[in-house]
Amino acid sequence: WLRNYGEFTRFCLVGRGRGGNIVFRATVSVLDLDINPLKICGLALNQPMFGGLQRTTSELKFATDTVLPLPALDLLWDLALPTGTNHDHPYCNPMVGGPHLSKVSMLRRCLMIGFGEDPTV
Repeated sequence: WLRNYGEFTRFCLVGRGRGGNIVFRATVSVLDLDINPLKICGLALNQPMFGGLQRTTSELKFATDTVLPLPALDLLWDLALPTGTNHDHPYCNPMVGGPHLSKVSMLRRCLMIGFGEDPTV
């Protein structure tokens, strides 16, 4: 079905929450590769889970959230990031320096959606 009806030259990757982070990282990592016939024409990041050492407004506002308080959010990052790194690691904070940063301008269309009532935004 995909072979007959799929449009591989107009492919859009979509991710929500941690999936938004994965979509961003995956797209940046393949920008230098020849993945023909697939052509990524855009990204849609719905409330992507990014972080950093500097707290976002939502993190501060929802620091004592009953579902995902700030210490739990920090623990999730600590478990996911390489040992000995901090929350300004490129996996967590896409705007820190590194080889990927020069590739950000190579991204095609990118829709990022964030809501102020989410502690991960």
